[in-house]
Amino acid sequence: MKFFHSLFFKLLLCLLLISIVPISVVGGITYHKATKNMKENVHFHASSILDQKVNALENLYNELDRLSQGIIHNSLFTRFSENTHLRTHQQLYIELDKLLISIENIFPDFKGITLINQHGFIYHYGYSFNQEFTSTDFYENNWFKLDSHPYITAPHLRDYSNYNTDIPVYSFINEAWDDKLRTKSTIIIDFPEEVVGQFLNDYKGPEVVAGTFIYSEEDYILPLLHD
Repeated sequence: MKFFHSLFFKLLLCLLLISIVPISVVGGITYHKATKNMKENVHFHASSILDQKVNALENLYNELDRLSQGIIHNSLFTRFSENTHLRTHQQLYIELDKLLISIENIFPDFKGITLINQHGFIYHYGYSFNQEFTSTDFYENNWFKLDSHPYITAPHLRDYSNYNTDIPVYSFINEAWDDKLRTKSTIIIDFPEEVVGQFLNDYKGPEVVAGTFIYSEEDYILPLLHD
């Protein structure tokens, strides 16, 4: 008991208190700063990767939109949109094939292109179409939504194709007016899941695992070019 009341013990206790308190304060401040820096660093890299993903999806969107615009601004699109006769529709097939052959290099990775006019006529290119499938069947699919702006769908199966119906694809959908602004037709450009992965990984920065996608509240893949 004398030891605890000795001058040595009191000096030792004071020395420990003088040492521990500053060390604890410095340690707390250092931990707080380190934690803050780590959170800021994670937030910065997460924001950077997110921005790069959005930019990659914008590049994909723009490539698909270029292909659809190549179709829309051709006079054949207007003739297809206005047509109400089966015989004329059959004649347009050959001319539309030539058009698609001439512009398909804009986006060569597509799995098929489909046009649907307001009178129910369907044109298909690049895949074997299920002739029993109608325009109404397209509209009733849960992945198909008519919108005033082009958009990319979530992955879906192609029950309108005769082959590989169990392999999911994405679709770029654009409902557009003809040059005379009198009729509308819908353009559907199907492309495989691998293409999205390629675009997401096509940037300089940390490695991104393909398969992380961004959706809007309406289930569309971002970005949507809405005003």
